[in-house]
Amino acid sequence: MVLRFGAALLLALVLLPGWASAGSIVGVSVTGAVHADRRAYLQQLVFGSRISTAWLPTSTAADQASVWSGETADLKWTVAMPESATSYCWFHSTSSSAPELTIIHQGHDVWDDGVGFAELAAAIELAGSDLLLLEMPGMGANTWSLGHGPPTTAGHNQVSTLVGPTGFPAALYPFLYPVAACLNQAISNRSGDPYAQIGCTGLSGGGGTCTLLAALDSRIDISVDNSGSLPWSLRTTHYGDYEWSTTLWNIAPYEELYVMSADAAGRARCDHKNQNDSCCFARTGAKGAYGADFGDQIAKWDAEAAGSITWTEANDPGFHRIGVALRAATLSCLGL
Repeated sequence: MVLRFGAALLLALVLLPGWASAGSIVGVSVTGAVHADRRAYLQQLVFGSRISTAWLPTSTAADQASVWSGETADLKWTVAMPESATSYCWFHSTSSSAPELTIIHQGHDVWDDGVGFAELAAAIELAGSDLLLLEMPGMGANTWSLGHGPPTTAGHNQVSTLVGPTGFPAALYPFLYPVAACLNQAISNRSGDPYAQIGCTGLSGGGGTCTLLAALDSRIDISVDNSGSLPWSLRTTHYGDYEWSTTLWNIAPYEELYVMSADAAGRARCDHKNQNDSCCFARTGAKGAYGADFGDQIAKWDAEAAGSITWTEANDPGFHRIGVALRAATLSCLGL
């Protein structure tokens, strides 16, 4: 498997040499054009093409089922992918002229598990934003068979058996393609009346998905990463699930993705950590600790970004969730 991954990575770098020849942009003063070039490279690596507005869900249907406590979806969109993989997204419109669209990505958690999604969604809706809800591949309602039998939701680490469109082994497209396709649909529905702001927020792997999506898709104005990522240099034993442990991060380290997600005026990244988090990226802990000087590093990345990179340290009770403090920080970052 190591040889296969290494060969695929070498092939990707030979075919798409722009990144390898130019080196990392972290710590280097660069123009917006350089960021655009990096973004196009990553899009090609993950998707086999640049993100296209032609990508749309394969079907759409009215859906009044409750997908988060107390909320009702207006539409359920189905996104079909290779290997019998199916992902769903749920769209809820607060009004036909809502100025904002907010993507909420649940990551590895579920809506009714007391992790704070219901409260966050209700607050975002109350502020007048449209909502787009997504789950991880193989999580919740999302299924795939991978050619090995009937569809299953046994866990999304099965994605490790897939190979991306360019042969790159990260196989990240099942995580990002549904988000891009459903975002395209939401934007298309507003033909002639574009959203003034598109935000993306999530917890854990959902926050990490927003981080990567914002780096790849400049339509994301604001990304809010709640306990979802941490540079490798600050991690000890916690390297995340399959999708966060791929060789992609050797090409585009988190520090670079952070800067790319805020590479233009008006774009912003908010990095939120709970110092008491019982799972991931707390102030101290075996799974990676951001430490007392994390604010200094945020300030360095902010100085390199044309937009804004900020962070908030919450003191919510010791559980991996969007508690009161993280919810307030998320709403503040989104301007809601």
